[in-house]
Amino acid sequence: VNGLNPQNYKGWATELPKIAAQVAGAAISSDPVVLLADLNADPLRGESRKPALQALLAHPRLQAMPAQDTVEWERTGRMQVDYVLPDRRLKLLDSGVFWPEDSALLAAAQARHRIIWADLSLTGE
Repeated sequence: VNGLNPQNYKGWATELPKIAAQVAGAAISSDPVVLLADLNADPLRGESRKPALQALLAHPRLQAMPAQDTVEWERTGRMQVDYVLPDRRLKLLDSGVFWPEDSALLAAAQARHRIIWADLSLTGE
């Protein structure tokens, strides 16, 4: 399912809510966090099992970044499968996905995923 076999995806579906709970709980520092994830799962499109991912994206401690396609697969087309999820206490200044016009750049990197980025302020300025 979207690059993960069913056994692996079952593990992710179990782990995502635990990760979300850890982000909110005392299991990690009270300092702001940024969750970076290549989940190979789109919250709305494709064959992925969506409830665990949607719960993570809606977690009250994390900012939902604007929906942005991060991959283009031949069979399914463009989808969002990579994520930058900053703590709500960080100010999001800008974000985006680098889609090179020259497809040879992706071929040379042997990558189908695009580069996602976020410009964050730690001081709220």
